[in-house]
Amino acid sequence: MEHQQRAHRLQVSLHVFVRGEDTSGIPFDMEVESQNVSRGGLAYHSPQEVAMGADLEIVVERPPIAAREFPPLFTTGKVVRVRAVDSGGFDIGVEFTGPKLMIFAAETDATVTT
Repeated sequence: MEHQQRAHRLQVSLHVFVRGEDTSGIPFDMEVESQNVSRGGLAYHSPQEVAMGADLEIVVERPPIAAREFPPLFTTGKVVRVRAVDSGGFDIGVEFTGPKLMIFAAETDATVTT
């Protein structure tokens, strides 16, 4: 059963570092660009298949907004979607299990925090 998205996803490419194990148990540490992001997760394309439910360590580089810089988001996630792509590789959907991504003004009241 495919995971239902609970948050509005923005089609934005952010630089992301992902660490985990593939379906063969082989550790990986890769740099990817997000396909989309939300407060609660992100999707990316991977050359490696990752198992549903797999735990990942994630670092999301956040771009500056206006003149304000933001530190990277260090978080963890759980794989909630794995889809093989005809052109090769896999589209991976991740739900954050650690700190959430809060860089969008509409999602915060006063200050931007993680």
